[in-house]
This record gives sequence, structure tokens and C-alpha cells, in this order.
Amino acid sequence: MPLSVELQPNPGKGLPAGMNTGNLLSEIATYIEGLFQTYRCPYLLYHNLDHTRQVVQHVEEIASQYKLDDRSFFIVLVAAWFHDTGQLVGDCEGHEEKSVQLMKGFLTGKNIDEKLMGDISHCIKVKVPCV
Repeated sequence: MPLSVELQPNPGKGLPAGMNTGNLLSEIATYIEGLFQTYRCPYLLYHNLDHTRQVVQHVEEIASQYKLDDRSFFIVLVAAWFHDTGQLVGDCEGHEEKSVQLMKGFLTGKNIDEKLMGDISHCIKVKVPCV
């Protein structure tokens, strides 16, 4: 799923200098699509690859509308891609922590500092209470 917005690295906004966010986001999309192929879960009727792609698309639209800086934009897009992946490899209950583990496993060694990974982790773990 190609993004319609190309992020430009901006060290002043907290992205590592020389980081190619477009390529990295493409790698993430390919990785997530592979996870859904490898761990086919017929019981995940809603939290499937189509749902994940829709979440990413809507996050991109909202982030563009609010003109998020490059760092924040990157954080929310990565979190959107990984947000439900934990359900593929574990129980639905507490899947956010598994999603964080998958994200960290993928991003380790890709010029992502601990602060940035921590901020992505926080976004993945956010739960919206039902009212």
C-alpha cells in the first residue's frame, strides 16, 4: 500500500538524519502483509489485513489534515501498521504488548533510536474506552 505522502527526514523534528522514511514504511508494509500471510487466523474476522490497511489509510488522512510534523507522522503510521499484529502470534487479550515486540524486533538495527521506538510503542498500546 503506497503512501500518498512522502515524509522528509528532519533532524530538528527528531527523525535520524538520512533516514529514508518512505523506504522504511514500504518495508514495514511488506513485513506486515507477510505476517498476515504467514499467520493466517480465520478467527480474526475484523482485525485482518484489510482492517490494518484501512487504519493506515485513515491515520495518513488524519495526520495530513492536522499537518503533523514528520516525526509524529512517522510514529502514527508505524503504530497503525503494527497495532493489531500481536493478535496473529498470541491471544487477543494483551495483544498490544505482542504488537510492540513485533515492531521492536523489526525496527531494531534500522537506525531507530530508543526514544522513537518508545513513542511508537506508546501509540500501539493506546486503548480507547468504549462508551
